[in-house]
Amino acid sequence: MAPGPSRSRARRGGASGAGRRSADSIPTLVFAGRKDDTVPLAAVERFAALRPARELVVLDAGHEMTEVLEPMWERVLPFLRRLGAL
Repeated sequence: MAPGPSRSRARRGGASGAGRRSADSIPTLVFAGRKDDTVPLAAVERFAALRPARELVVLDAGHEMTEVLEPMWERVLPFLRRLGAL
């Protein structure tokens, strides 16, 4: 499917794309569970490695990651502070 008009303008740097960052430069915190049997860790590692602004955090958890919520927050808060979001 071809991109719509607004996406095409954004890619060309038109008015609708002014001030946008490229996907390569958007800071992203990526969490992965070492014991995840749904999404293989190797796949998440490849995904995170595709963009320099992606920061991968691997935790000793399964897919739902409910057992590591506190360690996740311990990583999210400094990440948001570095971005100036807090």
